[in-house]
Amino acid sequence: MKKTPSITVDEWRAELERLGELGGDKGNTSAELAERLGVSLRRMRQILANGVAEGRYIRGRGIRTNIDGCQRKVAVYQIKEKK
Repeated sequence: MKKTPSITVDEWRAELERLGELGGDKGNTSAELAERLGVSLRRMRQILANGVAEGRYIRGRGIRTNIDGCQRKVAVYQIKEKK
């Protein structure tokens, strides 16, 4: 049997992060936006829901690390570029 090259945990995590960036993990979560804008999470979700319905924002999927260290898929939002 051929020996496969070993990889460290840090190298593995770095590669996963690089792949996540290529996958389009751009945007901010509703919680991140609420904190930056100084509004409640409930209000921010209302703003985003209206904006997505009106076509002003794009809703995508991103990956964030929870407090327990697990990575989760979350909704992320971007402003839709005008053409």
